[in-house]
Amino acid sequence: MSYKKYITVRMDGTMHADLMALVNERQTDVGKLMRQLIARELLGTSDRIAEALDQVLFTAIAMEGLLDRHTDPNLRGQVLQVWRDRLAAEGRPHAA
Repeated sequence: MSYKKYITVRMDGTMHADLMALVNERQTDVGKLMRQLIARELLGTSDRIAEALDQVLFTAIAMEGLLDRHTDPNLRGQVLQVWRDRLAAEGRPHAA
């Protein structure tokens, strides 16, 4: 495919470094990555990350409700501790 139109984008050094790191991580080049991002926006593709976060929030609220109504008052604390232990085992900090 022949590309004959150019765009220029200004960014600070931090954003440029982040962009280059993303390009390297995805083993592509800046032009290909930018075309993908622009095409996604033009197609109106929904934001899958936002959708996933909405689903996680729903799940968290539902779990909180279920744990709150369980007959064992220690269950919530036990579940949180298992979660923290699992995150620690994977080398990730916990959020709660």
